[in-house]
Amino acid sequence: MLIAGAALLLALQEPPLVAASLGGAQCALPADGRAVCWGPNSYGQLGIGTTSPGQPVPVPLAGDLTLATLAYANEHGCGITRDGELWCWGRNTATGRIGDSSLADRMRPVRIAPALRFASISVGGQHACAITTEGQTLCWGSNFQGQLGDSTHSPPRVPVPVHGGLRFASVSAAAGYGEHSCGLTAEGTAYCWGSNGRGQVGNRRVARVPLPVTTDLRFSAISAGEDHTCAITLDGAAWCWGSNRRGQLGTGDLVRQPFPAAVAGNLRFTAITSAPERTCAIAVDGAAWCWGDNRYGQLGTGDTVTRNVPAQVTGGHRFREIAMSSVHTCGLATTGVVYCWGGGSTFMLGDGSTRGRLVPGPVSAPVPAFAAQRAAPPRAPVTPGPAPSAPGSEAHLCRIIEGTAFCWGGNTYGQLGDGTNRSKPQPARVSGNIAFTEIHTGAQHSCGLDQQGSAWCWGNNETGQLGNGTFEAAARPVRVSGGIRFASLTLGAHYSCGLTREGDAWCWGSNMLGQLGDGSPEDQNTPVRVHGGLAFEALDAGDYQTCGITRRGELYCWGDRLDVEFPDGSVRPRLTAVRMGRRHTFRAVSVGGQRMCALAADSTAFCWGMVPVSDGGYVTEYYAQTGAPLAADRRFVSLTAGGGHVCALDAAGAAFCWGDNGQGELGDSTTESRDLPVAVTGNIRFREIEAHGGRTCGAGNDGVLYCWGYRRGRAPARAF
Repeated sequence: MLIAGAALLLALQEPPLVAASLGGAQCALPADGRAVCWGPNSYGQLGIGTTSPGQPVPVPLAGDLTLATLAYANEHGCGITRDGELWCWGRNTATGRIGDSSLADRMRPVRIAPALRFASISVGGQHACAITTEGQTLCWGSNFQGQLGDSTHSPPRVPVPVHGGLRFASVSAAAGYGEHSCGLTAEGTAYCWGSNGRGQVGNRRVARVPLPVTTDLRFSAISAGEDHTCAITLDGAAWCWGSNRRGQLGTGDLVRQPFPAAVAGNLRFTAITSAPERTCAIAVDGAAWCWGDNRYGQLGTGDTVTRNVPAQVTGGHRFREIAMSSVHTCGLATTGVVYCWGGGSTFMLGDGSTRGRLVPGPVSAPVPAFAAQRAAPPRAPVTPGPAPSAPGSEAHLCRIIEGTAFCWGGNTYGQLGDGTNRSKPQPARVSGNIAFTEIHTGAQHSCGLDQQGSAWCWGNNETGQLGNGTFEAAARPVRVSGGIRFASLTLGAHYSCGLTREGDAWCWGSNMLGQLGDGSPEDQNTPVRVHGGLAFEALDAGDYQTCGITRRGELYCWGDRLDVEFPDGSVRPRLTAVRMGRRHTFRAVSVGGQRMCALAADSTAFCWGMVPVSDGGYVTEYYAQTGAPLAADRRFVSLTAGGGHVCALDAAGAAFCWGDNGQGELGDSTTESRDLPVAVTGNIRFREIEAHGGRTCGAGNDGVLYCWGYRRGRAPARAF
């Protein structure tokens, strides 16, 4: 975000990944059956024909396969084509988990068991199991604990039948480094086999062949974690057994259970997934609930507090599928958009960065799709005006062109305001002939301010972000309720805020982390006044947090990631305004995705918020609270905070950036992250600059728009 009141420049955004199904926590299957994967690729586990430290955004699977089913775990993956062929790829050393009779890693998919046709597959961390179209269950890979169920401990390099001839309707291979497997019959009887050191098999026996779980319950779904197992009964209740070291059984304690134990909360679920020390499930209303390990924010609750009972994933999304690794989680929303959260090292979240997320964020669209889906720049002369900067945008842009409002790009929710839901590659006039003085975009909605100070909004409204008293989307501008006259607007991801001439701050929309500042976590579909009776001079909204500067130069913030880090690693949201940097007075503020920065009266910069560390988690650094400026020898006239980096301009128009630099977003010709400001290369003088996600764009004094970072290189280059 830029400082409040400044004219925003064009910041290109990428569309989200839309899929028909997930294939693990780092792969997805679009409707055309052409799989895409992202993240670590040291062993060729993405199946793209090469190895690399990691792929920042989804890339297509090598070959010309059209898949019906996709499964991925840890370091290898498998897929079943629409005619039943089984193909696998990735790491294969030591265990033969690929199943092609070799121990060679496979960077491209290879055909497995060509004589058979397969109906379903489950890929575990060290082994895999599949069911043929004839109903036979086969497993392959590591077998040290009898997890293949063939009555031996030998690790075959090809699929072998599970002993006993049982017909399973579904099968699950243990996640992570787990060494057990489970299956469900058509009648709902659960069987497990393999390692039982922590009770994960659900009976008191060590089994190299399938044995029934000790229970009279009948299940509709089952999932084997690393050393625990969870299942859903026919009436939707969740039961778990095995290790409970981090509360992954959801029973309200940390006691190991050798037999199925009821998950607390009396919730009803339709799907369940187990990972190392963690479980997630989808409720009948589509809401996702998770419990267990949360050291990397992988529960999606907005903090890092480990839980031993189910906690709802924040964001208000409704999901069809959930998939997990040991440190992150991904979900397929009912809208088809793929969201991920948790640890982000090695690009595991698929958003182009290595930053983690405490709440769900969209995965970027696959590489080949960008050229066609990216919104084109306007052909008409552009008057400087607001542009989108909220995260998770569907690549829509809005500008005021020669006094008229235009929007272009994605339009699923009507966020272009032209009365349709059709995407537009060229600027489309916003309906209503409203004379806007400014226009802004959120993730999936837009708002503008007319000459009389009335606010109008359009697009997605599922959290009330349009402010018209409903939760119904609008493809044309609707007036914000309340008759309030605003002097300026600012939009967050799924909420909106306005500032009156008297300095009153009003907000509406998503409030799950207190970003509206009204003292509650409840969404609001009409404007509510920010508590505290403060008179603001400037206001800026970020992902899930809002900040304002009072007319006395005091800095206040509310929402996510504002308090000091607790001993347990949590970061507590604040529902009302909290004074920041008490030793200083401020004149400008910019709120980004992971950091917030402000300019003091003497033009020094202060920053605080979430700072990434090497393991994909976060630590918190409060520069403003310590009273020490970020760079005492630097004076800036403006600044802008992006997802994990910050940029600023000095009085001469020189640009400086600091923070994350994995995509070259600092513009210093490197990818080395910086704790302190570094000069942007090229000796260009800018009149304005904006940081967004892993990219930065600046309008030069020469009239040229320059961009750098994600898909733009490590140094400024002409955007068009």
